[in-house]
This record gives sequence, structure tokens and C-alpha cells, in this order.
Amino acid sequence: MRKIYSFQRCIAFFSFLFMSTASWAYYFCVDGIYYERLSYGKNLYVTYKTTWEQVYSGDIYIPAKVEVSGVVWNVNYIGEKAFNGSSITSVTIENGVRSIEKEAFQSCQSLITIKLPESLMWAGKNAFAFCENLERVEFASMSHFCQMAYESQQASPMFITRCAYINGVKVTEAKIPDGVMDIGSFAFAYCPDITSVTIPESVITIKNNAFTLDTGLTSITLPGKLKTIEGYAFSGCENLTSVICLASTVPTVYDGVFNGVPLSSATLYVPLSALNAYKNADGWRDFGTIVGFDPSAVEELKSNNNLNANENAPIYDLMGRRLQQKPASGYYIQGGKKYFVK
Repeated sequence: MRKIYSFQRCIAFFSFLFMSTASWAYYFCVDGIYYERLSYGKNLYVTYKTTWEQVYSGDIYIPAKVEVSGVVWNVNYIGEKAFNGSSITSVTIENGVRSIEKEAFQSCQSLITIKLPESLMWAGKNAFAFCENLERVEFASMSHFCQMAYESQQASPMFITRCAYINGVKVTEAKIPDGVMDIGSFAFAYCPDITSVTIPESVITIKNNAFTLDTGLTSITLPGKLKTIEGYAFSGCENLTSVICLASTVPTVYDGVFNGVPLSSATLYVPLSALNAYKNADGWRDFGTIVGFDPSAVEELKSNNNLNANENAPIYDLMGRRLQQKPASGYYIQGGKKYFVK
């Protein structure tokens, strides 16, 4: 009898311990959102009610600050598994929230739309995994879109939506603002409708998988200050056939950057002074055609205010040589602008 009694008492103790731990999964609840307190300052993160009960449903609004008993608390991030498996249908996150932790929205199969704020710069592993009905993700700006980083492919909502919106407009042209230094991991990945990308001179690093499976890209120009392209940045860009790299110092290229790109039939345009360096560099020498040009001539044409972008303006090739007519294919410059003919 003692053994049975002891066993029953042990089971009761661990059941109590489990229930108590799960019951204290949150610090307090405000407007239907549960929060846990961080160990420093008046800071919180969004969490679940208990470890065995998911209560969230419908439209969710996550504020950047909440007030409890006259005390204002900052909401720093959305915690791990906070909404995992819930019945939420839309999420709007207020500007000030910084990140989404891993599996925060995993398996939210009723989730249709999500609106991300400018302050949000990170999504953890599998943050949106198995959100099979997600249709729309809205970003605050192009600067936000291009700098947002994701820990894995299913951390990115675009893995499911295959597109993104800024201010209600579907993104098909990505003009990255000047001043941006890094393009985030998976930032533009899985967006086949993006057909044009403009990268400013300020960019020095393109992070891993930044343009993965952007099958709408046929050409891209890389800036002169670019130093590093991380792994698989352009992997799966199967229609990318022309790359212009303005960097006189060959950028470091990690593994798999151009995996799935038809390099044997693609053309790489590089500064004439660095032509041999590109031809011998890992990640670059595999291009079927590598052509040198004079970037100073191109820059001179860009800055010439006497040239107008119209049919009567003189036509130049990338070497700065004047042409009699537009080429049948490839790049040319007219009116200070660069054009590409398939």
C-alpha cells in the first residue's frame, strides 16, 4: 500500500507542477493579448496563455506599448510559438515591435493577411511555416522590405504568398533606397513577379538567399562598393542571363550564389581593369561570357546633363563608344540611362 500511495502522490505532485508552470506562461493580459515580462526595464514580449491551450482567434492587433495600472510597458517582440496553431485570420503589428521569434505563427492555417511595421527587422526559424492560406504580407516601405532578414525559408511569409505589398501596391520593381548597406537574408526571395531591381552604391553586402527563386529577374546591376555576396543569394533565378558588376575589386562570393542560373549562356559585364581577376575568381569565372567595359565612361554619360532620355539622344555602348543605332541585343546607354534589349 505504501508503494501505491507513494506513486499516486508522485503523480499528483508532477501534475500540479506541470499545471502551475503552464498556468504562469504569461505575466498579464491586455485586450486579449498575453504578455511575459523581460528581466530588464519595463519590457514585455507577446506569448501564449498556457502551454496546452491556444486561445487566440480572429483579427489580432499587437501594440508597441501597453499600459497596466498606470505603468507603460514596451512590447519588444513576439515570442516563440506565441500564436502557434491558433485560429487567427489577420495580424497587424504596431511600429516599435522589433522581431518575431521562431515558430511564432507556425501552423496558423486560418491566417490570411499580415502587416509588418518598419521597426520589425527579424523573423526566426519557421515563423510562418505551414500557414498554408496566407495570401498577403504588407511592408511599411521599400527600405523595410529590403533590410528585413529571415532565419530560414519558412521564416519568410513570401515562401507561401510568392509576393509582397508596400502601401497596398504589389511589388514588381524593387528600387532599393540609397543609404542601405545590407540586403537582408531572404529579403526578396520567392517573389517571381519582381522583374527589376535597382541596387544603390551604398550596398556592400547581399545576404544569403536574398533573391532566391526570383524567376522574373533577367538582368541585374551590382554596385561598385559591393564587397560580399553570401550563399545562394541568386539561386534559382533561372532567367537571369545578364549581370553587370561595377566593382573594380572582385566581390567575395560564397557557395551556391548562382545555383540554378544558366551561367553557360549568361554574360557578366565587369570593369575592364578587373577583367582578368573576374575570369579567375571563384563564383565569377563560370559565366559563359565575361566582357570588360570602362565604368568611368558610363559614369561620365550618367552625369552629363546635356543628354536627354529621348529618341534623339546619342547612343553609346558600355565602353562609352558612340553607336550609329540601337543594338539588336544587350546593353546600351541613351540619354544618360542604361537599357537592355533581349
